[in-house]
Amino acid sequence: MKIAKIRFYGAILAALTLLTVAAVAERPGQRGTAPTAAPGGENADRFAKINVRVTKMADNLYTLDAGPTSVTFARVGVLTGADGIFMVDASFEPLHDRIVTAIRQFSNAPIRFLVNTHVHPDHVGGNAAWARMGVTIFSRPEVRDRMRTPGAQFYYKDAAGYPIVTFNGRISFHMDGEDIEVIPLPSAHTDGDTLVRFVKANVIMPGDVMRTSGYPHIQGSLNGMIDAIGVAIGLSDPNTKIAQGHGPMTDRAGLVAHRDMIITVRDRVAKMMQEGKTIDEVLATHPTAEYDEKMLKDQPLWYGDGEPEYKTPERFVRQIYAELSMTPAQGLKPLVAPAGWTRDANGNPVAPGATRTRP
Repeated sequence: MKIAKIRFYGAILAALTLLTVAAVAERPGQRGTAPTAAPGGENADRFAKINVRVTKMADNLYTLDAGPTSVTFARVGVLTGADGIFMVDASFEPLHDRIVTAIRQFSNAPIRFLVNTHVHPDHVGGNAAWARMGVTIFSRPEVRDRMRTPGAQFYYKDAAGYPIVTFNGRISFHMDGEDIEVIPLPSAHTDGDTLVRFVKANVIMPGDVMRTSGYPHIQGSLNGMIDAIGVAIGLSDPNTKIAQGHGPMTDRAGLVAHRDMIITVRDRVAKMMQEGKTIDEVLATHPTAEYDEKMLKDQPLWYGDGEPEYKTPERFVRQIYAELSMTPAQGLKPLVAPAGWTRDANGNPVAPGATRTRP
């Protein structure tokens, strides 16, 4: 398989699909597993000791980090001023009251707008609670479609949380003395990723298309993730603060290093695939070796125990191998499950009469 053809396959992949290959399948409780209940139905125990910490990024821009000791749940952005509050991401519904309390430490302004950077539960789970406060929620169409379509991954029964404004191109907000750019990204971490840029504060919130804690999680497209990080790099300068969804905040150099790591590992895996190596043979070469110390250092668990793939690079390598193995036809699967499909106990899609098994 030629590299150009591999890139072509990766570029058209819609891997956030209910028909994804088994090699990319998630274990119960991991990110990427569809919620089995409406927002707020998550296991409350894992939220019991969550603290919300406030970081001042600029005169009127803040980030809120949630977790027992580090950013285990999605980072939230809050711009405040005379025009009201603009937010980036909703976090989980059980954290809603704590986030409101944290916001009220520095602002009593009305909360007006919220942008979801993608569809994962730690970014949209609290949508309904914010909507009931009168907040207008924006997202890519893919986010809304997944949330409101029965059988789709990340379906939510509570329609109050569905974004009411969707966008395919860039949109801008001009409020609180700031120019906010909301920029759709290529299919990367998911098929509906969005970057939010606060121009005057020189802060970028790219969601989860990059992270400083743990290896990338690719449910959209491998090469799309590389391109999405490239968008963020192009919008950055040496002084730009990158407030991504998880892990310690970084800068333009961090973006470049993260993108280069993905490219290096991708190219190594592609070369071995051209040589005819199986996934087990590829894993045996440990193609991420020189990055493991940095990428896995002090890595928190997102959902408690049972997440060994977050502690190893194996899932990342398997996702690369799976995507590079796909044909164009396999990459063009529907975004939602066909009528009649169900889910197994782990939230995985099951065709009528079929039994889902894991490798």
